[in-house]
Order: sequence, then C-alpha cells, then structure tokens
Amino acid sequence: MSNEDTKAVLVHQRNASTDRMINRLPSPKTRIVRCFAAMAAVTICISTGWADLGHRVVRDGRGVEMVRVSTATFVMGEFDAGIDAQPPHEVTISAFYIDRTEVTYEQFRDFLLANPEWQRENVDPLLADDSYLNDWSGVEYPEHLKDHPVRWVSWYSAAAYAEWRGGRLPTEAEWELAARGTDGRPWPWGWETPDSTTRPLCNYRTDPPEIDGFLLTAPVGSYPAGDSPYGALDMAGNVWEWTADWHDPEYYAESPSLDPRGPDRGTYRVLRGGSWSVPASWTRSTVRLRAYPTRCSDQVGFRCVRDVDDGE
Repeated sequence: MSNEDTKAVLVHQRNASTDRMINRLPSPKTRIVRCFAAMAAVTICISTGWADLGHRVVRDGRGVEMVRVSTATFVMGEFDAGIDAQPPHEVTISAFYIDRTEVTYEQFRDFLLANPEWQRENVDPLLADDSYLNDWSGVEYPEHLKDHPVRWVSWYSAAAYAEWRGGRLPTEAEWELAARGTDGRPWPWGWETPDSTTRPLCNYRTDPPEIDGFLLTAPVGSYPAGDSPYGALDMAGNVWEWTADWHDPEYYAESPSLDPRGPDRGTYRVLRGGSWSVPASWTRSTVRLRAYPTRCSDQVGFRCVRDVDDGE
C-alpha cells in the first residue's frame, strides 16, 4: 500500500490535510460467538527473558502470553498529540491483563477454524468491508506471515476474536496506560523519539523503508528495546490497534475519572499505536486515530485484554 493509499484508509485528527473520510457503511450490531470455556485455567509464569524486569507474564487458556497492568492512576492525553487528545486528564484504571504482543496470523487462524462464519468467504458484509482478510484464502495465509500481526481485520472481527479468547478489546484508557505507564512518557520506552536514536525501538516509516530491517510489518516482539513499562511489546508502530471505544473528539473534556469506556455511541472506533507506514511522531502513545468499524487495512491489527479476577 502506498502512502497515498494509506491516507485514504485512515483518518488522523491532528492534521486536517489527512482527514480523508472512509465511505460510510451501516453500523450493524455485531454478531459475536461466545465461548465460555476459553479462559479456563490461567497459568502464571515469568518468562525467562523478562524475569529481571519483574514483568508478570501469564498464559491464558489458549496459551497466549499476557502481561499484568496493576491498578493505577495516570494522566491520559497530552497537548502534543492532536486536538482530540486534549485536555490531559487524570484517570484511574482497574487492574487488567493485556496481550504481550499483537494477535498474529497463526493465532487468528485458530479462531477462523473454530468459527468458519468469520472466514473471508463467509463473513457478513455488514461486519467487514471487501478488503477483509485480503491476503487469506479460507484459513490459509502466506506462510512467512505466521508470527506477524494479523491485518485486514475489521473492528467486529477483532471483537469477536477477543470474546472467543475469553477477553475483550482494550478501552482507550487501558491501552494508553499499558503503553506508557504512569510517569508521563510519550512513548512506551521513554522520551526519545524513535528517529532520534540508533536503537531499534519500533517499526515505523523510514527512508528507505527497509532501513529498520522490514519493508512492511515485522514479526511480533522484534523490538524488545521498545517495550512498555509493563512489558507489552510493539505498542508503538507495526500496526494500528483497534480499541473498544467509539471516537468523540471532545470526550476527554467530559471523561469520567474511573475506568472510562468512551462514548455510548458513535460512527468511528478508535485505533492506537501507529503503524509501519506512519512517521515517527504518529507512534506516540497518546495519538488517536479513527476509522469505521467495518474498515480493514494492511496497517490495522489488534490485541486483547481480560479483567483481573479477585485474588489474582
């Protein structure tokens, strides 16, 4: 996908010149297949590579690694990330687990095998546009993408996958806390911009494109130096990530201070994190993007969260 195509797909609030809307599609009720046994027996473990950092890593009932984000209060938003990321405001978020990486092609294939109605050939056209799973045929995808973040997924398919896993999509507030912690840093790793250092921190648009080693997406976890304070990987760059929230450019002015969940209704859903095709400044953890929930793109993926149960 070219940079011009990219601008036509996604709408960025900070720069009006990039505000190219995606054609309006109906806003249907999502049809989500429930699986009540998906999260049976969560196993607590500390991965060897993270033990020294003290990150608490768990595996859910399907073996997917998640990291714990403890209850915390932080300042959400900032003045340097666009008008819809203002005003900065203090929120308190209850503890949760979030996927350590973005959902991969291999992981999404398991979902498609269990839920064939979400395969490209079968999906309800009200739940995804014509680009849905554009590089799939049935449950098959290009083998070299096995450990890359799955792309070409609509919000509805991401939400269905998350529920099948026994979780859900993160709220904007949860996503931002998991990405930047509580000390006000603008990026998961701190204050330095990814283009101001020779350290490989995330996958974003470079010149030439493959200077960071990858022309498009990178395998998940390819940038351990860019991990978040909680040990979540790739929360800057690689692919934009769907969140649960509807988009409202004025929501921050009226957001509740405890576990905000976004507006009750809207037209667009919010994406976070930047992608392989955006400049360094768009990978800030506070930047908000909006897109129709049916929209699918080679720059968009997701990760899941689940609540922390009493006693965990």
